[in-house]
Formats: sequence, C-alpha cells, structure tokens
Amino acid sequence: MEKDYRIPRDLDAMPIIIFLEADEFVIFIIFVFLGMLLHYTFTAIFAAVIFLFTYHRIKKTRHKGFIFHLLYKAGLLSPKKLPPYHMKEFGG
Repeated sequence: MEKDYRIPRDLDAMPIIIFLEADEFVIFIIFVFLGMLLHYTFTAIFAAVIFLFTYHRIKKTRHKGFIFHLLYKAGLLSPKKLPPYHMKEFGG
C-alpha cells in the first residue's frame, strides 16, 4: 500500500490553515475579531481580504525580510543588535 507524502517547497515554510499561511490567518482573525467588536464584521472581512491580497503579493515578490525592514524604517520595530536607522556612518 502506497502512502501519499507531501513535501514542502521550503523546509521553513509556514503551516497552511484552511487556505492561508499561518501569519496570514492570524491577520485575518485579528481583522474579523476587531470587526466583531466594532459591529462592522462584513466590512472587516472585506478589508481583511484586500489587506491579505496585498500582503500576499508583497511576500511573494519581495525578499523574505522586507516587511521587517519596513517596520524597522518606520520605527515600529527595533532589533537590539542593529544600530538606529538614522546612523549612516559607523566607526570611531
């Protein structure tokens, strides 16, 4: 008896939930939850679909750390081992 094995394209690929990758699914759930809290569920679902479409295109067309670079440039993410964004020259 043969078994059907699925081999991921990348070893570090995110798990798929329904038809979304794990990070996309979390974003969708956050949109829906906020929509339910604000009583705009259908509007939130519509906004989530548009946002996820854009997010998915960015993930597929740019390099792997592109989103983190944008967050770093905007000042929303500050890694401890990297110098501040405004520093252009290093050294003594």
